[in-house]
Amino acid sequence: MTLTCTTIVEPKLDEMILAAYAAQEIGTDLIELRLDYLEKIDLFELLPIKEEVSVRLIATLRPQIEGGQFSGAESDRFELLEECIESEIFDFIDCELSSEQTSLEDLIDVARAKGVKTIVSHHDLEGTPTSSEFIEILNKCLALGDIAKIGVTVKSRTDFSNFLAGCRTAWEAEHNFTGVCLNGAASYISRILAPHIGSWAVYASLTPEKKAVPEQITLLQLKNAWKAMAVDPSAQSELNFVDEHTKIYGLLGQSLAYTHSPLMHNAAFKSEHLESIYIPFDIPQDLLGQIINDSRTLNISGLNVTIPFKESVMEYLDELDEGASKINAVNTIVNSEGVLKGYNTDSYGAMQALKSANIEPKEKKVMVFGAGGAAKALCFGLISEGASVSVANRTEARAAELKALYPEIEVVDFQARNEAVTKHDIIINCTPTGTAGFDADDIFDYNNINNDHTVFDLVYNPRKTKLLEAAEQKGAKIVSGIDMLLHQALKSFKIWTDINIEADLMRSSL
Repeated sequence: MTLTCTTIVEPKLDEMILAAYAAQEIGTDLIELRLDYLEKIDLFELLPIKEEVSVRLIATLRPQIEGGQFSGAESDRFELLEECIESEIFDFIDCELSSEQTSLEDLIDVARAKGVKTIVSHHDLEGTPTSSEFIEILNKCLALGDIAKIGVTVKSRTDFSNFLAGCRTAWEAEHNFTGVCLNGAASYISRILAPHIGSWAVYASLTPEKKAVPEQITLLQLKNAWKAMAVDPSAQSELNFVDEHTKIYGLLGQSLAYTHSPLMHNAAFKSEHLESIYIPFDIPQDLLGQIINDSRTLNISGLNVTIPFKESVMEYLDELDEGASKINAVNTIVNSEGVLKGYNTDSYGAMQALKSANIEPKEKKVMVFGAGGAAKALCFGLISEGASVSVANRTEARAAELKALYPEIEVVDFQARNEAVTKHDIIINCTPTGTAGFDADDIFDYNNINNDHTVFDLVYNPRKTKLLEAAEQKGAKIVSGIDMLLHQALKSFKIWTDINIEADLMRSSL
């Protein structure tokens, strides 16, 4: 079983206690208190945490040489760690393999006498050991303590392969260990796939602002990723091991709690007996370039791209296929030996969704709401199919950009959108409006829908949005965003693997 461990890095004790309580409320299994981040360490003031928090606690006092914040003498650090053991606050202490051997052994003896378990950790801030060196380090850690924790810095595909091979050997030997990469895309992968590589625990932050390392994901992101992948960390033995031979695919975006892409693609990989796995990368904008460039280094086989990166991702790619170039947005990336090529399968997916509902866009008047990457793809597909396209967007400048890309379209003044709707055959929502948790006014007055309309909403969470419900009540034909999602996924899978997957296979995973 892989446990979740939330790392708390607050500077004040009262803030640390509040953060620990918040992590408990979210459902963490363990809490690591990074005491080296405190402005002042006073364990007496920390005692109230036992009244507020029932989750097991780890005391960590990481020195600067191992990437931590503690700058005092080693003797002082060990004295504080011994006080942590004596305080009866903590269930575990974390101590470094690089520490002076006698002092480390004495500290572990004190911990054992008090029933406190020890995590012996090794952090390589410069590189990654070979797989055999990984096991050698792990055995040294376990010869001293109860659990080994090995953090590595990945700079190449070979580094990542060595890390995964080391984890596999450790898992097969049934060792209690945590393996984690400390940097870049490898950090995301090692944390999300922790149950697949045998880790005892996976360390996450409470909030995006308070992280021990920049690429540490939040507890909620971790739980959402496992939910999206249908991963049960308590059933670790039933999961396929991810090793150096596994091809990794993923989804780049934000707010991915409800994504269906991992379920669809992993079901397809399983059906075709492919040694591949698909994971969500919920990342901030400032890490996009690093994650994309790391995908070359790690040889990540392919990526999907969603909001808000479909346009900004293009500057990091080497090539664009004709469709992506014309649409000026990318939702699929192929990595061919370090050369990244962008595609757009949204246009194909949208047209297939319409045609599957027996809607032919040719010679139809289509009203598109929105002017982002999805709207670009829709307009390209609709124009290619011979439709007459109008666009309305709250921000006029964005609509003007779309007009510059496709001179054939008509830009409708947003204030005149309600009247314009009545003059069109098909209405398509390409905005986030209607998404669960997204607070926004209706994109137009839904009373203007009639039974001659076809209404297509790209939003698929919920499956039947407020817009689609209103359209159905008016007798209009409706098309769900889940159908576009399905067909664009089928196209992406074909681009990556050259395999045609039956639509019903992916649909059954939803």
